[in-house]
Amino acid sequence: MENALTGVAGKKFILSYSCGKDSTLCLHKMLEAGAEPMALLVMFNPEAGRSYFHGVDPALLKEYGEALELPLLAVPTGGEEYHLYFLCLFTIRFSPFIM
Repeated sequence: MENALTGVAGKKFILSYSCGKDSTLCLHKMLEAGAEPMALLVMFNPEAGRSYFHGVDPALLKEYGEALELPLLAVPTGGEEYHLYFLCLFTIRFSPFIM
């Protein structure tokens, strides 16, 4: 079976980060493969005052970013437009974060 991360060494990336075990493992595997993280993207529910899915509050999100030594991009969005914000962010390629 071919390694899906072949060829990512030296590549820059922004990871959609839920603060859960799966996205943390993904970050670990990308680092292990030699990729260079530019930032972590977290979709944030402004009504709840927490991240989507794992419900992490802003103070803990800040600690995640500091502990991982990565910028954490918290994107406030409502549930109805969540997918549109996500799509838009990837469409503009996170300029100026990606060269």
